[in-house]
Amino acid sequence: TMLQTGKLSTRKAFGLALRSLGHTDERVWTLDADVQNSTFTEWFANDSDLSNRFAECRIAEQNMISVGAGLAAAGKVPFCATFSKFITRAYDQIEMAMNSGANLKIVGSHSGISLAADGPSQMSLPDVAWFRSLGSAEGHDGGPACWTLHPADAWATYALTQLMAAHQGMCYMRVHRPDVEFLYNENTEFTLGGMEVLVQGRDLLIASSGYMVHQCNRALDGLDALGIDVTLVDCYSLPLDEERLLDLANENGGNILVVEDNYGGGLFSAIAEACVRGGDAFTVEPMHVTRIPKSARNADAIMEQCGLTPEDIVTRTASMLGIQQRRTPPMVAK
Repeated sequence: TMLQTGKLSTRKAFGLALRSLGHTDERVWTLDADVQNSTFTEWFANDSDLSNRFAECRIAEQNMISVGAGLAAAGKVPFCATFSKFITRAYDQIEMAMNSGANLKIVGSHSGISLAADGPSQMSLPDVAWFRSLGSAEGHDGGPACWTLHPADAWATYALTQLMAAHQGMCYMRVHRPDVEFLYNENTEFTLGGMEVLVQGRDLLIASSGYMVHQCNRALDGLDALGIDVTLVDCYSLPLDEERLLDLANENGGNILVVEDNYGGGLFSAIAEACVRGGDAFTVEPMHVTRIPKSARNADAIMEQCGLTPEDIVTRTASMLGIQQRRTPPMVAK
């Protein structure tokens, strides 16, 4: 049915990918912290061929990560899943596992603000900043000590779940609650450290990831109406391919707007650091969550509350380029 509706949440795509991995790689184990019906690890747990490689760790995230580290030490490939918000409880255990070179895969569901109704107690907002920090160190395999992955659609999620399993070392992937349309297909190639250019322009580079790629996509018509020609890039992996990103920025007049649904220290900071290292002149502006969110009825309402709607993106882009927006007169019924 997902292919008929053309929509699927990234959390469900993770569940599908995990079950498929379980059947092709017997080293794969799944651990969950009492939210398997929300993370969709239940599709692994309820499969009679896989259920003996599923561990329900209950509401004990620190213990779940420790069990995962133990399984990794025994040569297994453990996927530890819960809400991204609750993973923060196990920061210490995650860092210790990383220090020991544990081959641990961490997946956080209900990431960012798009889950809306459950409010800030369920929203992971500093997770990108924290995992990105771990990735700034070199791991035991010579690559980043931890990859942070933030897929925007089901195809990306499916591919990145497979890449996580194949990679020797720690990875963190954040997925979302709402169903989102497909941006990619089975032919799109994803890589750790990769990025995907969705629209090619020349005036300004919009860099985003995850759910916010869809918000940026929805802003394109409004930008078009103002005669603004943007490049939109999906930065689904941190650390970034800095050289590629700066090439894109230079093709767009050195103007970069970074759109994300978490607190600061995430993608914007990664790009700002790349610009400093690059040494050219860049104008980089952040659009991220700058207030403590409240609960809201739906994803659109929370985006409005946090100033991250497609209209907000259009306004910010126009102001970066010094373009005056004409107020459109209200529609009058004839």
